[in-house]
Amino acid sequence: MKAMSKLFLIIAGILIVAGAVLMIIGGQSAKNQGILLYPEKTDGKFVYTVDLSDKDIQKITVDATDADIKVLTGEEKEYIEFINFNENYYSISITSRVIKFEERVSLSTLFSFWDGSYSFKGMRNLLNLGGSVEGRKEVLIHLKDTSEINVFGFTITDGDITVTNADSDTDYNIAMNSGNVVMKNVKSTSKLMINGNDCKVVLEGCEFRYFASDIANVDLNASIVGVHSFEFTGKTGTVKASVRTDSEKNEVRINSNNPITFNSEVYNGSYTSSDKDTNSEDYVIMHIDGESIDINVNMAPPEAAQTEG
Repeated sequence: MKAMSKLFLIIAGILIVAGAVLMIIGGQSAKNQGILLYPEKTDGKFVYTVDLSDKDIQKITVDATDADIKVLTGEEKEYIEFINFNENYYSISITSRVIKFEERVSLSTLFSFWDGSYSFKGMRNLLNLGGSVEGRKEVLIHLKDTSEINVFGFTITDGDITVTNADSDTDYNIAMNSGNVVMKNVKSTSKLMINGNDCKVVLEGCEFRYFASDIANVDLNASIVGVHSFEFTGKTGTVKASVRTDSEKNEVRINSNNPITFNSEVYNGSYTSSDKDTNSEDYVIMHIDGESIDINVNMAPPEAAQTEG
């Protein structure tokens, strides 16, 4: 072997050793600073955590396959846990006050190293292919009561989405193929939008400025203590709603091939009521359209203001 070749081999060996040392030092440094390079295994689950305490985040979007998403309020600190996701098939970007999580179950994601954002793609993933991750995938979003998230965007194929005890100006945009949406004591001065194919939706003690939903096969059970606009479109299933409006003026239109019940009265096929002042924009709209949906709606005006006697 020529001397020059030996020299190049020696240099290559030195560079490999130096690179390995730097990776070890970098990994230890990141661990000391609380930065995860890989999900940590806790109680049998692989958990990757993103700390939100030093970030001014206003929008969180999650695009995943089969997964459960929970928004938990009243926490002491703010962070997101991504549980049991295969790190080779997803990316996280944190840019312009937005956290974006995307899961793409494809080998092509391994080669998206340079995406201009913070992600898990790179040599350290190729060196950490390992076995498949087992267990239900979850996204747990921990927030304080004073959180100022303006938009949640959740897109999943199948799974459950749960939000409890939230009071904010937040938009909730949900799209899913099948699964459950459960919201309890959720109040927003903005909107809730749910689109899906085969979904069960439970809204308990909730309040929204606007509610809009398009679900082909639905089981909707809603108790809404205040709303300005309620619109639903579907094909089959059941819609049971107890709705209190935020205005005396309203327009109601309900259509179905099945008999419908509105304010305890049964109607065949449709119900339409228009009490709105066409010169005023301050009116409530309730539109429910379905091909063959069993519809039972009770609609009440806002509560009268309490006066001292």
